Amino acid sequence: MSLRAAPVLLLLLACLQLQAQTYSTSTSTGSKQYIFEFRQSGSVTVYPPPKDEVMSEVQALPFAWNFYGKPVTHYRISDNGYITFDSAAAASVPVNTILPSAGAPKNAIFAFWDDLHTSPSSTQWSNEVRTCTWGTAPNRVHVIYWISFVPKGVEWSTSNALSFALALYEGGDFEVVFVAGRSTVRTSGTIGASNDDGSLGVMLDGSPDISCPLLTADPGDDICHAFTWSSSATDLALAQLFLPKTAKLGSALDVKGSVKNSGAQPVTAFDLTWQANGGPAMTRRFEGLNIVSNQTYAFTHPDAWTPNGAAGTPGGAGAFSDFRVWISNVNANEDANPKNDTLPGRVFVNLGATVAHRPLVEEFTGAWCGWCPDGGLQMQALEKAVPEAVLVSIHAGGLDSMTMPEGDDIATAYRPGYPQAMVDRTQFPGQAAVPMNRTGGAWQNRALQQLTAEAPLQLAFENVAYDDATRSFSADVKTSHVDYFYPGDLRLSVFVVEDRVIGSGRGYDQNNYYSGNTSYPTHPYYSETNPILGFVHRHVLRASLTGSWGVALSNAGPGVAETKSYSWTLLPGMKSADVKLVAFASYYAEALPERIVLNACDAPLVATSGVDGAPPVAFETGAFYPNPASDAAFLPIALPTATPLRVQLFDLLGRSVFTAYDARMEAGSTLLPLSLTGLRAGTYMAVVSAGAMRVARVLHVTR
Repeated sequence: MSLRAAPVLLLLLACLQLQAQTYSTSTSTGSKQYIFEFRQSGSVTVYPPPKDEVMSEVQALPFAWNFYGKPVTHYRISDNGYITFDSAAAASVPVNTILPSAGAPKNAIFAFWDDLHTSPSSTQWSNEVRTCTWGTAPNRVHVIYWISFVPKGVEWSTSNALSFALALYEGGDFEVVFVAGRSTVRTSGTIGASNDDGSLGVMLDGSPDISCPLLTADPGDDICHAFTWSSSATDLALAQLFLPKTAKLGSALDVKGSVKNSGAQPVTAFDLTWQANGGPAMTRRFEGLNIVSNQTYAFTHPDAWTPNGAAGTPGGAGAFSDFRVWISNVNANEDANPKNDTLPGRVFVNLGATVAHRPLVEEFTGAWCGWCPDGGLQMQALEKAVPEAVLVSIHAGGLDSMTMPEGDDIATAYRPGYPQAMVDRTQFPGQAAVPMNRTGGAWQNRALQQLTAEAPLQLAFENVAYDDATRSFSADVKTSHVDYFYPGDLRLSVFVVEDRVIGSGRGYDQNNYYSGNTSYPTHPYYSETNPILGFVHRHVLRASLTGSWGVALSNAGPGVAETKSYSWTLLPGMKSADVKLVAFASYYAEALPERIVLNACDAPLVATSGVDGAPPVAFETGAFYPNPASDAAFLPIALPTATPLRVQLFDLLGRSVFTAYDARMEAGSTLLPLSLTGLRAGTYMAVVSAGAMRVARVLHVTR
C-alpha cells in the first residue's frame, strides 16, 4: 500500500465507523416516574392553545447532550409532535413520512409526528405543551409533554385527545412515552429520529402509520419506546427468552426467544447455545439471515430440553431448573457488545396432572354506573355459554348500597373501569391491565379459554348446613392437591354471594344510560327508565370470610388435602334461597398480574324453607330477568300477605295478548317463573296486579 493511499483508506474507515453509529430501540409498558410526578415538578408552559403549524421559541437544554454523536444545546417544538435541534427552523412540517427523508425536518426527534393542533376548547391543565427537568445531575431527564392534542380540524374533547411525551436523558439516550389516548378519530404518525442532514434516520416499525394507542389515565398502561445510542457496527442482543413458567416431567420443551440487531450492520449468522442446570452446552448455528438494524428475529433452538430428573432435584418434578442461553460468533466475529448476549431462565417442573378448571369471573359494577346494565347482560350471556364459570359481581366505585369493605379493597387495588371484569385475575396477552373491557365478548371468550387451563388442585364445599331460625350457616372447604405447585404465597378465599338483590332508592336503583339513548336504539334497556327501579342485581358479593386477599393454603405436593371451616350469619333482608358460597385458590403477590386464580368452586346455601325471615312489609316487584327473554322469564315478587296475583301482557297497541300468571300467592319473597311459550318476538307491557295494587314492567321477547 502506498503512503498516498493510506490517508484515503483511513478516511474511508472513519466514514464506515460513522455510518455504524445508530439508535437501537426497545418498547415496554408501565409508569415512568417523571410522567407520574410531572404535575408537581415545576413544569413550564411552552405555549397554550390555540396553536397550529407553529414552532415554539428556542428552548435551552438544561445539560450537555449529544444527538447522533454531535453536541446540541437548544431546540424548538412543533405542535405536530416533534422537536428539532435546528434553531433556524421556521416552519412546521405537518405531513409525516418515512425516515430518513430529505423532506422531513432535520436534526429532529419525532415523538408522534402527525398533523396535530391545540384547540381552545379546554380550559383545564391540558391542551398545551409543557416542559420540565426532573432528577439530579448526572442523571437528569428533560421532558417535553404534548398534553391533550387532537388531529387537525378536530375540536378538543375528552373522547378524542391524546397525550405523549419526549424524555431526553442526560446520558444521551431518549424515550417516547404515550401517556393517554382516547382518540375517536383515526390518528397515525411517525416515531423516530433524523440526523442533521437527513442522511441517517431511525423509526419504529409501522411508521409513518403508527396508530395512536387507546390508553387510560392509569400510568400502568403507559407505553414507552426507548432509543439507545450505539456506536457498534455489530451488536446482536439476546432480547427475550420464551420459556414457560412450568414444564411437564418427561415432555420436551423448546428453547425459544428472540434476538435484536442493535448495531448498524446486518447480521447474517450467529451461534446460539443453551445450558440447563450446568449440564452439556447445546450449540447450533443460525445462518442465511439478514437481520437489519433494530429488527427482531424469533428463534427456536433445534435441540429441545426434556426434564427427566428425580423428584425434588433440578430437572425433576417439584423443583426449578435453571437455564443459561447465549449468542456468540456473530457474522463470524466476536460481538462488539457482549454485555447483552446472555440471558438466564428458570422453569419449574411438575407432573402435568390436572383436574377440571372452573374459571372465576369477577365483574366490577355499581348501581351508580349508567353503562353497568350492559355488564349485567354480558354476565347473563357468559352464564349461559360457560355454565362452569363461577360468577361474582363486585359493587364499588360510587354510591352503591351493595358495596362492602373487602370488595372495595379489591376494586381499589385493580383500579377497574365500570363495567369491567377479571377472569381468573389473569392479565391476558394484549391487555393493558387485569380488568378487561366487555367489547367483543371478551369476558365470555376468556372464560371459555380458561376451561382448558391446568388446575393442580380441586376445591369443594362439604357439610354445608343452614339454620333457618338463626339465619346462620357453617361450611367446610376442602382443597385436594393433584400436582406440585409453582412456589408462591398460595391462598384460599371464601365469598358469600347473593344471586338476586332487589332494593329501593339510591344505591339500589340502577342508573341506565341506554334509556332513550338514540345511539343504542336496539339495546335491551333502551325502553327502560333511568334509573331502573327494582332492578335485579345478580351475583352480588355480600361478604368475604377470608378477608380481602384470602388465608394461607398449604403449598405441598400431590396427594395433600386440606379442610378449612367457616360460619356466618346472613344480613337482614338476605334470602337464603338466593345465597351461594364461592371458594377459590389464588396466589398473592405484590404485582397484580401474578395474583392468578388456580381454580374455583361454588355451592348453593341449602335453606329449610322457601321463605325465610319476616315477610315483606309492602308489595314490591322488580324487573324481569332475563330481559330480553325467550322461553321463560323470572319476575321478583314480594307480598306482605297472601294475595291473588295476576301477570297480564299487553302489546304496544294496548291489547291484552297473554296472561302469564293468575293465582293466589302466599306471603313472602320469591322469583316467579313465567312461561313465554307461544309469544311472538316483540316488546310487551306486563301489568302485575296484587289485589288493588298494580305495577307495570317492560318485557322484551326474542325468538
